[in-house]
Amino acid sequence: MHNSFEPFPSRLRRLRHNEGYTNALLGEKAGVPYSLVAALQTGAKGVGENNARKIGKALELKGDEFTNFVFDAIDTCTERVLEEYRDYPSRVLNLVAMALKLSGITPKMIKGAEIVRNSNTAPALALHLNNGHSAFVKVEITYKQ
Repeated sequence: MHNSFEPFPSRLRRLRHNEGYTNALLGEKAGVPYSLVAALQTGAKGVGENNARKIGKALELKGDEFTNFVFDAIDTCTERVLEEYRDYPSRVLNLVAMALKLSGITPKMIKGAEIVRNSNTAPALALHLNNGHSAFVKVEITYKQ
């Protein structure tokens, strides 16, 4: 069961032990290098969505446990992912997260996210929530002199 207070490296280690897998066996079942499995358990390395899904499937996780595993795995490498946006001040990215929090949307409520575009409006961030609803974050840009 998903434990929101258990850090991802500890959870991966616990799940692997529960299955009786060595790092090498889990790596083989998931189709990833055993060294990646070992590094993830120490927090020395982050993991992308594709490998997180492979590992979750190899551990035979299902439903919400699988989804939470994948998203928590991706969260461990947020700094790596956000390097694509390193030109933006971290304050800007933090303010987006703060706006979500002030709107009552916590990280654990979010099942997925995507950018949606409509020819009549600016792009928006669509958040797919665990309760089946969606929330949209729209940014209005107004230039002032």
